[in-house]
Amino acid sequence: MAASRAGVGFITFLMAFLLRGQGEGSKGFAVVIAAAGIGGFLGSALAPVLRVVMRESVLLLGSLAVVIGAALWAAGAFDIVRAAVVALVVGAASGAGRLAFDSLLQGDAPSAVRGRTFARYETIFQLCWVGGAGLATAVPFSSRGGMRTLGAIAAIGIVLSVRGLLRGRPSSGGGSNERTTSESGKSRGGGTAFASRQGPRGRARGRRVPE
Repeated sequence: MAASRAGVGFITFLMAFLLRGQGEGSKGFAVVIAAAGIGGFLGSALAPVLRVVMRESVLLLGSLAVVIGAALWAAGAFDIVRAAVVALVVGAASGAGRLAFDSLLQGDAPSAVRGRTFARYETIFQLCWVGGAGLATAVPFSSRGGMRTLGAIAAIGIVLSVRGLLRGRPSSGGGSNERTTSESGKSRGGGTAFASRQGPRGRARGRRVPE
């Protein structure tokens, strides 16, 4: 999700510079912004449907893969039409990816720290957006170089996501492991209380309950 947000910041400023260089001006940039907004709406609308047939982690990876395909396609011959299509795809990928990430976080993060976890990740995502925008502002990209850089940002996101999945570390910071430990502790505590109320026979039966 951080790579997706960085891609949004990068493509926003990149499009402004590229379209100005091609003489499209503010009208062309308005078309791109409108396409990105439509893409965000479509992504948010399609994400609940896609979650029925795929897991959230797959949806996140798929959204980044679509961005790579669109960026490489636009790198071949950049114009206003391809710029609008890329903005549409990036907006849709960001919208769908955000809902998938929120669903993952709600399932993995313990309820006691869920609010702080959301706030922490939102701060990280905002910094990634600023970093992507800063990169597009600091480096004078050509259309081909800019599109390839966008694809590289999405590819880095896929690599880091797959690495995290293979290592078995959820993106929410291991909340599922904490919840499992807490639940097992509650189960052991419940068994002890049961045994203390039942006496000798109850303790024997109470020790068999967790099994």
